[in-house]
Amino acid sequence: MRKHLGACAEIYDVIINDEIPEAVQAVRLGDPKFGEEAMNDSAAEPGSCDDEFGAGKASPLAEQNQAVRGAAAVTAAIIRLLL
Repeated sequence: MRKHLGACAEIYDVIINDEIPEAVQAVRLGDPKFGEEAMNDSAAEPGSCDDEFGAGKASPLAEQNQAVRGAAAVTAAIIRLLL
């Protein structure tokens, strides 16, 4: 369990420290398409966390992963409106 949760922590680290700042910077610099792509990547990443626990096994972070997917998808849609 600890190994799988560690992998999820690494995934969330990428979202928080790389993808979200990239999206913010892209929008600030007038490149919303790149920001949208970064947020779409953020929406996909929690799926990798769920996959860490194997087929047929529920991730203890399933609800949080779904919330992150939803928030990132909504953010990408808002950024898309800037195009």
